This record gives sequence, structure tokens and C-alpha cells, in this order.
Amino acid sequence: PRGISMGVVSFSGTASIEQELTQDKSEITKAVNEITISSTGGTDLKEAIMTSTNLLFNEKNKAIILLSDGQINVGTMEEAVRYATKNEVVINTIGIGTLEGGQTSIALSKLDEDSLKSLAYETGGEYFSASDQASLTDSFFKILLLTKRQITIPLSEYLLIIAVLLLVLEF
Repeated sequence: PRGISMGVVSFSGTASIEQELTQDKSEITKAVNEITISSTGGTDLKEAIMTSTNLLFNEKNKAIILLSDGQINVGTMEEAVRYATKNEVVINTIGIGTLEGGQTSIALSKLDEDSLKSLAYETGGEYFSASDQASLTDSFFKILLLTKRQITIPLSEYLLIIAVLLLVLEF
């Protein structure tokens, strides 16, 4: 939606900010398309969540969409949850991969749904599973529908008009 600031953080053994917060969707698309598989081993979900949370520091409504197989072998999930909840960040998770797992060019990737469900639940988010491009797209759209935006409506002018009308009626 318009008026939403987004950023991109990629992670493996370390997390990297690929795109600072922007409202320019073309910059987000470019950043996502330029992500390459890192040779740094491991999956550091804790650092990814901390980096993403820090990126959202000055935002009012803070939400992360975490796209991962859920395996964590650097840091702990409890530390990530504690940091996110302390900073009032909602994390929606999208699990990619299969329960059986598959070999990538770097390591075996096996979907850990329990970790992703727990992370989403503990931070007030939702878990989605994506087994193909269509379900991934569907997951993103469902997350957008879940996201609540706070908007301000200037009521002072309406209240002033009502007050004047009541005063005229009383007179």
C-alpha cells in the first residue's frame, strides 16, 4: 500500500541491510533481485531479527516479514523473540522448503515449522507456509490484510461545526 516504508535485510551467518527504509517499491524490488546466496555458513535468525528491528527503530508500526526455512544455528530463538517484543515488533513468518529437506549448494535445508510458528506467535504475528511461487505471493497478500495501519483523521473542524450548529439551535 502507498505510504508504507519497507526495507530489505538478507541473512545467513550474518545479516546485511540490502535496502534502507523507503516507500519506493522499485528500490525494494531491485534490492530483492540483487540478493545472492552467501558463502557465509549458518543461519543467524537472531541477528536478522535484531538488524530488522533496528531498521524499524523510528517507525510507529513495526512489522517484519521473515522468509526462512526456520533453522537456526547461530544465536537462540528466545533472544530474538525477547528483542522483538521489547521493541514492539510483530513478526510474520513464511516458511519455505520442505519437511524432508533438500540439499542446496551450501548445506541441507529442512523446514522447521515449529520454530517459525513459535516466533510468529510470541510476537503477535502469523505463520504461513510457501511451497511454490503462488503460495508465497498468497502469503504476502494475507500478511498485508493482517497489518493494521493507524491513521489520523482531523476531527477538530467537524467538532467545531457541530458546536456552532448546536449553539445556533440553542439560541
